[in-house]
Amino acid sequence: MSRPKYMPTEAHLKRVEEGAARGLNEKEIAKSLGISVSTFQRNKDHFRPHLKKGHEKAMDGKFREVESTLLKKALGYDYTETSKETKIMADGTRQVTIREIKKHQPPSDTAMIFVLVNRIPDRWQSINRHHIFEVEHIGPEESRAFMKAMSGGIDFAEEAKKIIS
Repeated sequence: MSRPKYMPTEAHLKRVEEGAARGLNEKEIAKSLGISVSTFQRNKDHFRPHLKKGHEKAMDGKFREVESTLLKKALGYDYTETSKETKIMADGTRQVTIREIKKHQPPSDTAMIFVLVNRIPDRWQSINRHHIFEVEHIGPEESRAFMKAMSGGIDFAEEAKKIIS
């Protein structure tokens, strides 16, 4: 008499999801289920949704960490830097000095722009993403008027003159 065909139980499907969320590979998941890798592969259609759900859970946590780090970089932060210095004294003894220096990492312009463009796109997207213009030829005055209108009234030529002088 042959062995009965393997059919995954709800407990196995849950274990597949948990293993995928912990970052286990298929071989490790199969071992945790007590089945061979070939049996795991044959039943992949049963496991696939649970593998996907587990991978999404794992990535969700990592994405939150990346988001948190990006926001921290955009806002700036304080941190303590620790250094250890060892001096050999005249009598041959060692003196260890541990220094803790409080430092401030200023906000990153690039991180700020990235956060604003992606979190508040209606206010921070580039003009080029919103408007496509077909212009055959316009002169410098028309170009200046257009830029002033698109920037909310800022005259870039005047601003540049102020900066230069």
